[in-house]
Amino acid sequence: MRARLRRLAATLAPLLLLGGGRAVAALGGFLAAGLLARRVDAVTLGLFAMALAVQGHAAQLAELGLRSWITALAGIDPARARAFLSRYLALRLAAALALGAATAAAAPWLLPADPVPLYLVLAALPLMALHLDWAALATGRAAEAAMLVALRPLLWASLLALVVPAGSDPATLAGFWLAAWAGAVLAALPALRHLPPARGPAPAPAAALQQALPLGLSALAGQLQLGLDLYLVGRLLGPAAAGTYWLAGAVAVAALVLANAGQQWTLARLAAAAAAPGGLAPALRHHLLLLGAVGLVAAVGLALLAPPLVPLAFGPDHGAVAALLPWFAPWLALRHPVGVLQSARAARREGHRLLLADLASLAALATALVPALLLESPHLAALARAAAEAARLAVLAAGIRPGGLKWRDPPPAPRRPAAAGRAVPSP
Repeated sequence: MRARLRRLAATLAPLLLLGGGRAVAALGGFLAAGLLARRVDAVTLGLFAMALAVQGHAAQLAELGLRSWITALAGIDPARARAFLSRYLALRLAAALALGAATAAAAPWLLPADPVPLYLVLAALPLMALHLDWAALATGRAAEAAMLVALRPLLWASLLALVVPAGSDPATLAGFWLAAWAGAVLAALPALRHLPPARGPAPAPAAALQQALPLGLSALAGQLQLGLDLYLVGRLLGPAAAGTYWLAGAVAVAALVLANAGQQWTLARLAAAAAAPGGLAPALRHHLLLLGAVGLVAAVGLALLAPPLVPLAFGPDHGAVAALLPWFAPWLALRHPVGVLQSARAARREGHRLLLADLASLAALATALVPALLLESPHLAALARAAAEAARLAVLAAGIRPGGLKWRDPPPAPRRPAAAGRAVPSP
């Protein structure tokens, strides 16, 4: 019995540490949002948020999926990951500089009211390429990885609280945000010590990119879902509307901490369950019911409890933020079961299904945003996120019998008689 408890503790400890790191990071982001709400006007906040939205999309493109790819490689063979490190950095830096230059050239069109903050946040792209916190995560240093996850949001919140003056313009905010990124990168550099000396041939860059790009496309799809609506709200309804929308979205994203931790947990558990015949279906049922219930509680809390608390966090002048929060609740509720199904598809190594779900999500988001922006309604824009998540859920759930939550396996391939009278699979 004690041996089982020790094994369970050894399994749970890394997940709890990483989940705790994400919780602290979410708290840091929420504190930063509260400080910004109290210290700058809505137009300044909106311009800064729009610059971050554009930079976030450029960052996902510049990543090329290589961060996730090398993290997986380091988890399997850290010596080969070390051998590939110089090529990884060269690819990441080249992509960061190219995407940064191209986005900066378009900055006067992307952020016509004030492109300067966009120039500054784009300078973080090369820093992100040098962020080596994945070395701690891949080599099992869960406590260090959790600390590095939480560090940048805490640095950003600390700068806002202690250094950034009230009434700062968007460029000043962007400069200090860039400083927080620089501090996080410097703090993560020692994680490289966990990778052993290089051994064996390094993977070819072309092969690495071929395997990594699907991961990058999936990450970009997720970023578009979180940033496209904000950017379009700002362009069409004005920076002040974007500032309000960003604050409401920050509260909703902070409420995702249990969903993110739950997805980490379910990925590990469902991967183990998938290894046993018939083990995935009951595990999937259990986690869907559990995380689905958590999602409903979180959504009800966001709709009913968060609005009265907004004046305490953001100040009495942000009633529009409180009015927006219930419209984010459906998206929050759907994110929890979607995370479980994403873990289940990953456990079955169905990357094509995950990518298809991302594409369906983007199509639904774009479709739902059209009437929202035509009607100049940030509330309907928030509902567009829920529409995107519902589309993702539908694609991920396809092939599962709703009654028993069992996988509907594809029918066997038709067979035809062979020349010698034996049945062989058809081509």
